[in-house]
Amino acid sequence: MTFKIILACTIFLILRRFLRRRRNMLIRKLGTNNILQFKLSRNDVRSLNKIESHHFSDHFCSIRFCLDAVIQLYLDTCRTLTLQNQWKNDTETANLVFDFCKYIVAKKYRCKLASKNIPEFLEDRLAPAVQETIRALQPNIRQLDEQEERRLYNLYSSRWKTDMSVLSDALTTRNARWFYDEVCRLASLNNTRVTVYREIFYSAYINTVQKDKEISAKLYLHYIGVGSVSDTFKYKEVSRRNRKILFPKEEQEKEFDRICQKLLKNKKLEPALDAVKEMYVVRRRKIQIDTEGVLAAGADHAEVVELLNEYLAVEEPETIIVNKIPEQPTLVMQPETQTYRMNGNQEALLRLFADNAFRLGQKEIDTFARTNGALKNQLVESINEMYYEQLDDVLIEENDDHYILNQEYYQQIASQ
Repeated sequence: MTFKIILACTIFLILRRFLRRRRNMLIRKLGTNNILQFKLSRNDVRSLNKIESHHFSDHFCSIRFCLDAVIQLYLDTCRTLTLQNQWKNDTETANLVFDFCKYIVAKKYRCKLASKNIPEFLEDRLAPAVQETIRALQPNIRQLDEQEERRLYNLYSSRWKTDMSVLSDALTTRNARWFYDEVCRLASLNNTRVTVYREIFYSAYINTVQKDKEISAKLYLHYIGVGSVSDTFKYKEVSRRNRKILFPKEEQEKEFDRICQKLLKNKKLEPALDAVKEMYVVRRRKIQIDTEGVLAAGADHAEVVELLNEYLAVEEPETIIVNKIPEQPTLVMQPETQTYRMNGNQEALLRLFADNAFRLGQKEIDTFARTNGALKNQLVESINEMYYEQLDDVLIEENDDHYILNQEYYQQIASQ
């Protein structure tokens, strides 16, 4: 009796161990474990079950929505290749296809895989037709929502640098406002990490110095606005070189320093941003009419006319009618003229404007500047800064994809 009990217990333990191993094997099978979620067919289950566990046990696939995207791309690839009669239903091919799908998804989600030589290894072993099929299906990969983006930024600490590099490459003088909005969005997705949040704005400020003064100054305010949260944080100051670019006038530089100091004290960012915007508004000179001077001038002209008529009446019998000089308003505070010396590039650019009806395209000026060993923005800004004090306005104005030379101002300068 005792022997039978021992035998039964032994058989039970062996059977339980076998069933447990079998269950664990089924759980580790990618197809069996995802039947309901993806509504898999038998062929799909068999194909996914051929993927060995170490191919989907890495850090990237441990993120559920990333693994789901890889599985979906893999299934789409298998179905497409089956229709094309190019699908080899063996374990090695299945693993290679799955790894290449994982590489494509990670690239789209801007995540770096553990092994750096994955692309070269897979491209050498996987048929070109299969690679082309997977790349063609890349647009079908689902987009990430905001919560998923935040999680990937937290898991991949350098991911934001990839996004910042893409934004910086696309930055031009014409899309600086778009760049500013995208940088603010990128920072908001990384606001749980103060160091990264601060570094995003500082990097963006550096990239926009040569592109847009106002946007660059605003990004710097964002940077020190983050830094002011900590009393021990020592923020980087604007360099002398950048100050010369951002603040053509000394008054602007002093005003910006005042705005920064106020922001560090009260930690209110929005009023500081508004103050910078106001600081860069081009203020035109207000012309005031001296009403009393106009009336006095009119009275003087009337007396002169009357006296002249009296003298002429004595010498000649004829009555000569002298028309009154029309009363003209007297403009007060006429700007003093000043002589400026331009270099050869500046003179040649103004002549080029005059020869083309005072209107040139962005590409035309860029070609001219490069041909003469100069930079387009610096050349235009140097001319505007030279005559700003005299004109109280910009001589060359940017309008969409063209630059326009103010014809009236140009004739005023040419007559000096």
